[in-house]
Amino acid sequence: MTQPARRRGRSNVAKFWIGVALCLPALFLAGVLVSLPSTVGGAVNLPSGLSSLATFGMSVGLLATAVLGLVREGTRFVVVGMLAGLAILFVLAAGACIVLLTGLSNPNS
Repeated sequence: MTQPARRRGRSNVAKFWIGVALCLPALFLAGVLVSLPSTVGGAVNLPSGLSSLATFGMSVGLLATAVLGLVREGTRFVVVGMLAGLAILFVLAAGACIVLLTGLSNPNS
């Protein structure tokens, strides 16, 4: 009688929730990385076209990293969790905008 193969590492559910927890720090880090070329370019007086090209390259690199994370078996559920966390943040921000606009449009509150 053979024993069933044991899984190594974390379960897919754990990877998903780790991704959800990492979505906010990853969003902050992505913003810093995308703004870095223009900030450094402005500090060392590079032409604006070169800074824009470097920012575009950084954006493409971040997109390629996300796609690679989805393709690889070990990181797939972490990236899916990050995308789900970003979707949750988007819905919460939209709800906050609705509440803010409602409060601003009502002069009696």
